[in-house]
Amino acid sequence: MMILTRLSFNIRITALLLFKLTGILLVSFASEIGRYNNGASFAVMLIAVLFLGLASNYGESAVLTFVQRYPANIVGAWSSGTGISGVAASLIFMGLTSAGLTEQQTFLVSTPVCIIYWLCFTVGMVAPHKVLVATRTDGKTEEIIIHCLDEDEETHIPMLREQTLARDDVVSVTEDYEIKMIMNFRGVSWRNSPAIRKPEPAKDDSEEGDGLYNPCCRFLCGCCSPTNGLRRWWREQGPDMILMHNTMLWFFFNLAVVYIAEYAAQLMAPFSFYCEPEWVDNFWVKNSYVVTQFCYQFGVLISRSSLLIVQIPYVGVLSIIQVINAICWVIQAKLLFIKSYDKKQQVNMSFILFAWMIFIGLMGGASYVNVFYLILQRSTKMRQKEEEEAVSKYLAAQGHDMGDHAAGSQHRDAAADMGAEKKLHATEPILADMAREHSDEMTQPSGGSDTGRTEPTHAQPYQLTVDNADMTDAEREEIEQIRRTLNDVWAARRETGMNIGAMYATIGITLGNLVCLVFTNTMLNYETNC
Repeated sequence: MMILTRLSFNIRITALLLFKLTGILLVSFASEIGRYNNGASFAVMLIAVLFLGLASNYGESAVLTFVQRYPANIVGAWSSGTGISGVAASLIFMGLTSAGLTEQQTFLVSTPVCIIYWLCFTVGMVAPHKVLVATRTDGKTEEIIIHCLDEDEETHIPMLREQTLARDDVVSVTEDYEIKMIMNFRGVSWRNSPAIRKPEPAKDDSEEGDGLYNPCCRFLCGCCSPTNGLRRWWREQGPDMILMHNTMLWFFFNLAVVYIAEYAAQLMAPFSFYCEPEWVDNFWVKNSYVVTQFCYQFGVLISRSSLLIVQIPYVGVLSIIQVINAICWVIQAKLLFIKSYDKKQQVNMSFILFAWMIFIGLMGGASYVNVFYLILQRSTKMRQKEEEEAVSKYLAAQGHDMGDHAAGSQHRDAAADMGAEKKLHATEPILADMAREHSDEMTQPSGGSDTGRTEPTHAQPYQLTVDNADMTDAEREEIEQIRRTLNDVWAARRETGMNIGAMYATIGITLGNLVCLVFTNTMLNYETNC
């Protein structure tokens, strides 16, 4: 998740497509590949699950890091899509198996969905990009996409403009760039993103200067030479990982807890319905587990689609509720306190469990979407604070009076909060949102430089701190360079935060499955379910 962070998003999604197709095909033909030997077929299935799990977790991480370049509330759209996929998958599986298709045929039918997913990202999805508009000799215009770090714009854009003007078919090129929404296949570079140049930390003679700040890091990397790739990677990524992990730990912890609880609860479902062998002809009895999974996904869909309506800052409450749900479902699986020996009454009671599972989905989905939204919100405020401190420090060093800085800071914080609240409920286009990113809680361009930023004339974050008339051109240029550098740095940090969140979600899913495995093999009776 946190390696190959400069790899093109188009390549990441293409790799995801290949992993997914490989896993589905291995699952579908596991028996044939294993030559109908149970042991060999099981080994093939394990490999298939490995590919599918890798595709799922890496895909979630990749898309979440890509989403950070949009306004923070766009994470609600992504979360809603994940909820829709769960509901659709449950309905499709239930419908195809009820229609008489084998599980192998059902898996094979789903393969076109992987290709559709790839097309949706590369062709159907658009993102904001900086472009120069060139006019050709035939009168048509051409958009020249700018791929560079914000801090490199002053040198890269003039060079790109000169290269474009040198073409025989180009008459003119705009002086300044524009921000336009362009589909990812063309707009997102297929090459690796340029590395962000970070200031070197001051070295302490009493320290080794190897960038390994924690004892566990020294244990893992201590045997490596200072020039080893692992140490070099840690020197580059470690400080940002530690910063984002420590500042967002409460959100990450709650995300993991909710996942542990909800997976432990939903995997108790096969053992939570009382059943007699002669009842299996009833649809609700026969498909109780599939219906339960549909109910869970339905609840997830509703809550993950609710961000524009309601935001829940107290995610810890959701975690507590979900843990209580999990404990109650384990008790239900063990004792079957919701049951009846009468078939009709048992079917009616099954709907209590179905409704309960919808509630579990609601809690889990609400935690997911609000945690990632809060991560983006907090990182935006941290970036604004760091930018403000850096500019204030620079201006103070230049001899400017910063006495009104504190008042200006409070005024800007209040204005930013009001702007974020208004924007959350607005339905304006993404492009218009991006054009106000420095006065709202807009996300900054990706560390790979594929996204755009606004014209400097739109951003006036320091007008309350010092009068622009008192600044020289050199000071204005330095302030703009500070902002550009922090744009790049914080885009990478937000990607790191989203990656860590996806990692904690994976840890929660894994531990939830382990909890279920322990309970099903130590506590539960298998005779009371069909």
